[in-house]
Amino acid sequence: MFKKSTTNRQIDFLGNIASNLDSTRAETLNDPDAWYNQFYEHVFCRFDESCFEVLYSSTMGRTNSSIRTLLSMMSLKEGFGWSDRQLYEQIGFNLLVRRALGFENLSDAPPVASTYYSFKQAVYQYHIEQGRDLIEETFKALTKSQAEFFDVDGKKIRMDSKLIGSNIVRCSRLQLIISCLQAFWESLSAELQGRLDEDRRKILDELCKKKPNQIVFSLSEGEKSQKLIDLGELLLHLKRHYDDSDSDKFPLVERLLDEQYQIEGDQTKLKPGKEISANSIQSPHDPDAAYRKKSKQTVNGYSINVTETCNDEGLNLIVDVQTEKATQADTGFMKPAIDNAIDIVGPVEQAYMDGAYQSPDNVEYGETKEIDMVFTGIQGAKGNFEFVKTQEGLLVLDKSSDTIIEGVEYKDDHYKIKLPGGQWRYFKPEQIECFERRKALENLPPEVRTRRNNVEATIFQLSYHSRNNKTRYRGQIKNKVWATCRSAWINLIRIRNYVKKSAREAIPATA
Repeated sequence: MFKKSTTNRQIDFLGNIASNLDSTRAETLNDPDAWYNQFYEHVFCRFDESCFEVLYSSTMGRTNSSIRTLLSMMSLKEGFGWSDRQLYEQIGFNLLVRRALGFENLSDAPPVASTYYSFKQAVYQYHIEQGRDLIEETFKALTKSQAEFFDVDGKKIRMDSKLIGSNIVRCSRLQLIISCLQAFWESLSAELQGRLDEDRRKILDELCKKKPNQIVFSLSEGEKSQKLIDLGELLLHLKRHYDDSDSDKFPLVERLLDEQYQIEGDQTKLKPGKEISANSIQSPHDPDAAYRKKSKQTVNGYSINVTETCNDEGLNLIVDVQTEKATQADTGFMKPAIDNAIDIVGPVEQAYMDGAYQSPDNVEYGETKEIDMVFTGIQGAKGNFEFVKTQEGLLVLDKSSDTIIEGVEYKDDHYKIKLPGGQWRYFKPEQIECFERRKALENLPPEVRTRRNNVEATIFQLSYHSRNNKTRYRGQIKNKVWATCRSAWINLIRIRNYVKKSAREAIPATA
């Protein structure tokens, strides 16, 4: 049965850590402004465990460690960028980390590894089966509690996104198909493998003897092309002899056929590369990851959107973090980000973001919510024409010929001009509105135009422990948990710095 834990510290007179230290070290350990004491007060003690009740039976199955301890361990792990082994070393022997978790005595034992892993697996599985993200709910409740305690003002917010790779190897088309076939074939029992004829079993057994890159390396370009055709026919044969009940890897076979091939009767034909969706499978080890190329960055993974308050005074916190497939456009992040911010820190009056978030729907949403949407950029290059609306109509400056031409309205808000060469040029209302927004942006005061920029520092901190712009994790759920825990840690550091600054300012100046 689920039972909420208590935050009361149980002190062992003989085994208490602080009482066994000299005065200098005891003073350091008890420093209220230190990160570990701030973590205990503003993270550990503020975790709401109630939503995790759904993971446990009403009669049995209660975890043998407090939920807040397990959640705090996850936050510390991502905060310091530790591996699981390093996490347990720190919990076992680092007095500061133990203080952060409320372990006051030398005899206080951390949760065993099996409890920690079982809890995380239960959270992931519940998310998959029920579509409910318990970690995200807990983060929102934690942030709301922190915001209320420190009176965080939500009138001004800003947001930005980042592409980040999953912990998978980038591979060629042939390597991808081979690796998926290996994963499926090795997931089958000997009895299930026996459904295939001997020749096909031998082909699959041979494929599983080497790594995909080793197989592809030894082939000529012509052999690679033929291999892709042969494997397409093999995939089709597998689809007709197996189904979901045989293996949880069977969806790999279906997706490969659907995304990489065209089926014509008993034959498969390879799709042209340009017809392959960016949402197609990138690795058998992370079916959720998507492909995206943005500027000079190429990613097989996810897009993470961070929203934070950005007031001139007081504490500013991350109030929303979203993790979606890399193909997610920034415009899709804005509405839920603002809704979540309002839920946590109250009404939003101004929202700062770059031009990638701009869309007619988002602009209309801002107007509906009475939010001043400050887009600090507009996608696309400047056009060759500038517009000035007058009482008589529209004047158009053709920058290529440096001439001003009077526009002719041929229907409501649609204009045309006759260029010096005799051609007609037509302008839609959206083009004129885009120019006016760009002009208004250029006239913004510098302090307004640059307010969004510092969110990039938050993005940097979020991905600080990533390697080659990749996380340690595979799968959207695990990467989402990583981003959420990392954001909770960033908020903790901001709280610590704010508390220390407030303490300094409270000390009266001496003569």
